[in-house]
Amino acid sequence: MRTILLLILWLTPITFISQIQEAKAQACKNTNGKEELPVYLLVEEMPVFSYKNGCSTNSSFMLYAADNIKPPKLECFGRIYIEFVVEPDSTISRVCVVKGLEQCPDYKRTIEKRIASMPKWSPGKQRGVAVPVKMIMTIDIDPNTK
Repeated sequence: MRTILLLILWLTPITFISQIQEAKAQACKNTNGKEELPVYLLVEEMPVFSYKNGCSTNSSFMLYAADNIKPPKLECFGRIYIEFVVEPDSTISRVCVVKGLEQCPDYKRTIEKRIASMPKWSPGKQRGVAVPVKMIMTIDIDPNTK
């Protein structure tokens, strides 16, 4: 009986976390009406982004963010978690600010538009075939940078 009770107590938070993540995923769904391919989280060849002199995808993403995302007011700062899909045709879709900027909901939409209009990425590949890959990146917005 004690083992069953411990198992229930251990699984309950996992169930709630899964429900929260599913609700957030629903908010980031593609609504263009096209049939969607399954989205991968990890593939043999991850998508690559090259921008300016960035030596990696992460540094290129940070350079792009620094050039294109500026806080509109001092209250809009902090770490932002952005989820998006790199499609097989190298475009960005299903952009969603998952966490951050709760005090600036209008600014979230601006960031989502800027990320959606990024230059093309090299798509991720699974077994040599380009596939949609979900990426989660962070952007740190500093109130002193305007």
